[in-house]
Amino acid sequence: MQNYKPFFIYWLALYALVQAPYREGDVILGGEVPVHLPGTSEGECSELFTSGLARTLAIIYAIEKINNDSTLLPNITLGYDIRDYCESLPRATQITFDFVQNSCNTNVTKSDMKKKKSIVAVIGLTESRTAIVVAGILQTLNASGVSPSATSAELRSHDYKHLFRMAPSDSFRAKAMADLVEHFNWTYVAAVGQDDSFGRSGLWSIVKEAAVRNNSFCVAFTEFIPGESQLSSIRNIVTKLGRHENIRVVILWLYGSYEKYFLSEVIRQNLTERVWILSDAFTSLAQPGASTLVGSIGIQPHNFYDTRFEGHRKGLTMTALQQYFPEWWGEIRSQIKNCSSSKGDEMKMDPCLRDFVQNLRISYTPYVIDAVYSVAHALAILGTVHFL
Repeated sequence: MQNYKPFFIYWLALYALVQAPYREGDVILGGEVPVHLPGTSEGECSELFTSGLARTLAIIYAIEKINNDSTLLPNITLGYDIRDYCESLPRATQITFDFVQNSCNTNVTKSDMKKKKSIVAVIGLTESRTAIVVAGILQTLNASGVSPSATSAELRSHDYKHLFRMAPSDSFRAKAMADLVEHFNWTYVAAVGQDDSFGRSGLWSIVKEAAVRNNSFCVAFTEFIPGESQLSSIRNIVTKLGRHENIRVVILWLYGSYEKYFLSEVIRQNLTERVWILSDAFTSLAQPGASTLVGSIGIQPHNFYDTRFEGHRKGLTMTALQQYFPEWWGEIRSQIKNCSSSKGDEMKMDPCLRDFVQNLRISYTPYVIDAVYSVAHALAILGTVHFL
């Protein structure tokens, strides 16, 4: 039996990688989205991440909307292949190679679109650290991708010209944070970021802003959270903040699992009487005990409210969720059934469903929809598929 174990493990890993929402089409768009938070080991997935589900829903919604539009890409049906990379760089790179390997260096004319099932572009690459690595792969293989939310200033480099972005650079976010600090006359702040391109460039932008403003405020200390010992580092940093009672304002440059685990630890240690300036709006504020974070300020790109999408999202039922996400339906159903409102009473499932659907709304939804539309309009303008 020992000889069969490596193959069995490989088969499980492959199954987890290819299990994804998929729809046939004349042209296929690839999606890379973190639908689960990362686990304690590299490449491992843990709990469901509703923000990732929200992005997946937005991609599918945009594609369905385009397919129902007779003026954009007439007689061409868009399909999708959306994969979950759990904020894992190895998984993201493997998915990218899977998308690209069978279709790179192809030039398919419009008349041949229906004969080809090539993926014409990659949509997603949510966080900057993943986008930077994958952008390098896309550049090397002459492929293209569109990220709705990667914001690191590093991505402005010509080295990443095959990755297009919908959201503005972090340099604008740093200026907004510095403006807030100056407006409220906060002179003594701390800054915590994740140890990657997003976090490092963000915190150094804050330090730079303090310098160019004649040191109108002091960044008392900066702390970075490494990916390999995330939970223990977060615990130590929150404890350190608790000891610095004179620091009442803390800038957080975090995303995804980093922000969720950090704020969970803040709540666990009951670190009160602080003002948190957050690099993004997030779902962690909805968790129990979030009153600790009352008074916090979140920075996000302008939210272009899409009334049609919001109407679609609010109308989601259990049946619709199962149809959209059959791969993750068991987890979704379990999360809805086990919410605090439904325990011991099946009649209270409606409020639980409503709460779950509410969490499928994120500030980057319009940017995800725009990313899909940008590819569709590019296909319409070019008349050829030469993205991958």
